[in-house]
Amino acid sequence: MRVWWITVTPLHHIFINWVWVYDGSVALGYISLAMYSIERKNIQNNPDYADIEKFPYRAIPALLIGQLATNKEYECRGIGRSMISWAIKMAVNLSNTVGCRMVALHADNDVIAWYEKLKFKKIPKSSNTMYLDIIKYR
Repeated sequence: MRVWWITVTPLHHIFINWVWVYDGSVALGYISLAMYSIERKNIQNNPDYADIEKFPYRAIPALLIGQLATNKEYECRGIGRSMISWAIKMAVNLSNTVGCRMVALHADNDVIAWYEKLKFKKIPKSSNTMYLDIIKYR
């Protein structure tokens, strides 16, 4: 499997799209990534994140998965899970050179349970914003 890189319109430079291509011609899926931040108050008072209580800033840097889609003909073959795993690795790599502690996304209602299986947590009182702490993947 090969990953091709496609940039967005140069006027925006907000998201970068990565397309998974099989055999040089079949688009299996894509993922859009951008930088983001999560308000610290949204994940405080959680014993899993005691170190974040001491973080001196209001926002925690994150890599945002803006969009993720799999070709309908190739669904349920692990491609989406593979793209999420790849995004987590990208966030870990980024964290070695710039601040990045979380992977975040805004999930549609019908896929929240799928992301929860991948260990993403929903931010309480949010409109489907979810996060994953990458500290465990370092």
